This record gives sequence, C-alpha cells and structure tokens, in this order.
Amino acid sequence: MSSVCYERARAKLNWDRLVRNVTRTIAIRDALQAPSRIIASGIIQQGVEIDAVERFWRELGVDGFIQRKFLTWGWLDTSMSADRRGFIDPQTTPCPYPFERMGVDAKGNVMLCIHDLKVERPGGNITERSIQEIWLSDAMREFRAMHLALRGREHPLCADCPDWEYRTWTHPYYRVAAEAEETRRRRLGVVDPPA
Repeated sequence: MSSVCYERARAKLNWDRLVRNVTRTIAIRDALQAPSRIIASGIIQQGVEIDAVERFWRELGVDGFIQRKFLTWGWLDTSMSADRRGFIDPQTTPCPYPFERMGVDAKGNVMLCIHDLKVERPGGNITERSIQEIWLSDAMREFRAMHLALRGREHPLCADCPDWEYRTWTHPYYRVAAEAEETRRRRLGVVDPPA
C-alpha cells in the first residue's frame, strides 16, 4: 500500500495523516479496552492491488478488512472496476439496501436509497422526525414492499440503477464484523464470562 495509490483514489486527502489517525485510534481503543471494532475497507478497482491493501491494514492492527465491490453511484465509469461479477439478479432478487441502510445528508435529509446522493426523493428529515419514525414511515415501507414484490425497477430511483447486482443479502460485512470482534478480543485478552 502506498501514498501514491491512496492519493490517486482519494484526491486531496493526506495518506500520512490517515495512517497516524488509524494508529492512534487503535492505541486509544486498546488502552481503554473499549468494545469498538476497527474495520478498514478497500474498493476492488483498476490499479489497486486489493490484497496488498488488506495486508497493509491488517499489519497496522485493524480488527478486520472488507474488500468491497466498485460501485458507480450512477455516474462513475464501470470500467474502473476490477471485479464486475455480480452477486444478485435484480430481476429475481430485491435490493437489500432499503432493508439495511439509511443515508442522511449534512442537512438531515434521509435518502430512500443511499445512492440518491442528490436526495431527489427524500424519505424525511431527522431534524423533524426521529430516525425510527423515518425508518418505519409509510414511504420507507412502500419502498421496501415494491422491492419485496420484485417491482423495485418501477421506482424512479431504481429504474436504471447500475449497481443493484453488486449488492448482496449475505454481505461479507456481517462475517467481517464477527471476525473483527474475535480479533479484538484476542488482541485485548478479553475472556468470555462463564456461561
């Protein structure tokens, strides 16, 4: 992993500062014996040796690492992906995002889909309603119902989604989070209480 690779993928951000901050975060967590899991991720894209990226972060001391698919967010060039194999068939599988993720912009607007970066179809605002109220709102329930009925493509946000197939109901995040907890516990010498 190199600063050149990072600066190409994350223009205007500082590699050395990132490494210092992550190192400091791990040290503070360890000193406090805090329950936080520290998980890094990298995107499988052209020009990035993802296995080397994972090795770097694991050697630095993170608890877990996720190799994520490259997503276009509706505007990036798909040729930047280094792994274009999909996980699901949008014709036969509902998108998992409405069931597991909620995006909130800087003004508190909730996105029905985290890919709606312009918040063209807001699902509410957290300054006016609680996150729970928005998550359980009629708008969110209807959005999920369309997906469960395999009619998600009828919704304007989803009609031309280029990234649907790269989502998965068995996302490695859940597995990585469990493995990261085991790594954290070993690192800190945490012993399970007797059953």
